[in-house]
Amino acid sequence: KVEMKVDINCGKCKNAIMQAVAEIEGVNQVVLDEEKSLLTVVGTMDPICVAEKLRKIKQTDHKGLKLQNQLRKA
Repeated sequence: KVEMKVDINCGKCKNAIMQAVAEIEGVNQVVLDEEKSLLTVVGTMDPICVAEKLRKIKQTDHKGLKLQNQLRKA
């Protein structure tokens, strides 16, 4: 289980995050709590892959996405 702080300012960003993270090998569940700005990813995936995927999303079309450099493996 991996938890990351993310600030989302638009629905487009939320959809991009959910779709991109769900495509990572080993991901079983993706939960995005907008109130707490917390992305929870459950599975056997590499946490670094999750962070890299989010960074790529931010660099493309989603300037409203803010990553808070807090990667926590629970």
